[in-house]
Amino acid sequence: DNTELFEHMPVSKAVITLIIPTVISQIITVIYNMADTFFIGQMNDPNQVAAATLAMPPFVMLTGIANLFGIGGSSLISRSLGTGDREKAKKCAAFSIWSAAAISFLYGIIMYLICPVIFPLLGTDANTYGYCSNYVLWTITIGGIPSSGWLPSPTPFLCLAPELRQQSDIQFSGRFRHIFAGCVA
Repeated sequence: DNTELFEHMPVSKAVITLIIPTVISQIITVIYNMADTFFIGQMNDPNQVAAATLAMPPFVMLTGIANLFGIGGSSLISRSLGTGDREKAKKCAAFSIWSAAAISFLYGIIMYLICPVIFPLLGTDANTYGYCSNYVLWTITIGGIPSSGWLPSPTPFLCLAPELRQQSDIQFSGRFRHIFAGCVA
């Protein structure tokens, strides 16, 4: 029974159970960036490596947006489940996922449109601007939602409400389930 975690498990053990998937999702983000840097570095062009590094703050902001909905939603979900209001918890789960997806999509578009203003503030120059713009296009504008299963860092919310995953009407992509198999299983 999934309510065991919330109703009977000692608080310290429950917190550790919920922290592990969240930490893993952050490690995945770091590995993603390291892999990008490694493969871009294989092209022997320091401007491309610099562009990936310069584009990291907007990418981290995208993760922050996901955490806003993931952690905020998980708080309301856990309180709703604590009072036995499963319907409210289910609605909050759906709202959290769809809102994060919509805001991430809008953020990606806005970020791409304001590149000429933001990139010079990040330190781009004539040599790195084009590469940085392309990197943001593929990792944030196009890849921000589908590359991570509709939510860049969904584990705080998903792991806090495991029974909602079975009841939810939302279909998650295969990649999403694969990446977060430890949490979703």
